[in-house]
Amino acid sequence: MVFVYDPNFTSSNTQTEQMNAARSQIGDDALFLIARVGSPAGEQFQTQYRARSSDILLFSASGEVVDRARAVRSAGEIIQWVGSAREADAAK
Repeated sequence: MVFVYDPNFTSSNTQTEQMNAARSQIGDDALFLIARVGSPAGEQFQTQYRARSSDILLFSASGEVVDRARAVRSAGEIIQWVGSAREADAAK
């Protein structure tokens, strides 16, 4: 999961808090990454995936985008979202 973090959006702080809460429950079963708006890597990510500020992109284990949403998603929603993607990936 990659979140496009924009320091100018108050929702960015809330979303990172929710991601940290989900990470504490999921553990190492998923990666939670930040693409920071304004950084070279963040700008490259946004261009490559046509992502906007506060977008959340969910990737499969093979690195394909399987879903995207807008912030803010709660920790519970994130856990459910990651679980659904994992199940769909396993069914392939």
